[in-house]
Amino acid sequence: MALIVETGVGIAGAESYNSVAEISAYWTKRGHTTFATVWAGATTANQEGAAREATDFLDAEYGAFYRGTRKGYVQGKMWPRTSAQDGTGYYLPAMPPELKQAHAELAGRAISSRLSEDSALSGSVASKTVKAGPVSTTTSYEGGTSIEKKFGFLDGIMAPLLDRVEPGSSASWAWR
Repeated sequence: MALIVETGVGIAGAESYNSVAEISAYWTKRGHTTFATVWAGATTANQEGAAREATDFLDAEYGAFYRGTRKGYVQGKMWPRTSAQDGTGYYLPAMPPELKQAHAELAGRAISSRLSEDSALSGSVASKTVKAGPVSTTTSYEGGTSIEKKFGFLDGIMAPLLDRVEPGSSASWAWR
């Protein structure tokens, strides 16, 4: 099935922020890396799948923090956006180069492994009681290890596209 690429107009069925050719050109310029070698050796079907996964990851991880508002309700992805300005007040283009670079970076990684895994919690249930005078509270939690992957370099690439505060929430973006 052919990859449907968002061009900046708000395509209803869009699946990717870059075409396979755009991602291939990005990695060709970085031929010294393992990601470039793995990307070049992958089938077109695998490259398209990696492009889809990279797009979904970006929207899931950063979407609530994107500047501006979606251009339209029926568009397939979180970009393009309207009224999106960087920190200095310049309007962002329909498909910002930072978004396309982050997408290509992630697609190169998605060829060889999932970008996000389900977390498996294991261990015992633990509780902690905190007491202040006559008042006490007990918190219970399940211990375990998260297998969540972090791509710290993405924060730097994506920073101009992100608000500090999620709309309708007190959560804030963790700038590094």
